[in-house]
Amino acid sequence: MSETTPQATITISLSELKALIRQTVRDAVREELARYVAKTPPPLTENLNQEGLDDPEEEAELLEEALEMIAQYRQNKDGWQSLEEVEAELRSAEERGELPR
Repeated sequence: MSETTPQATITISLSELKALIRQTVRDAVREELARYVAKTPPPLTENLNQEGLDDPEEEAELLEEALEMIAQYRQNKDGWQSLEEVEAELRSAEERGELPR
């Protein structure tokens, strides 16, 4: 024989039903967000292990090289183009069919 599950009838107001649904949805969303956050890797800014060891001498050398390059570009404007100039040059080359497809 099969057993029957006891049943009960509960009466609640519409506002109580709405509150119950809101709470259920809020809990479900909170759980889903927590699951998503747990799966998402941290941004690179929070994981600086790949940056290597702090080497002030190397950093100073890199900064010096970068500043030197900027100074060279400022002196020799022929090697420096604005983004607009580069885009115009690319459009022109594309119109002439010089770019690979």
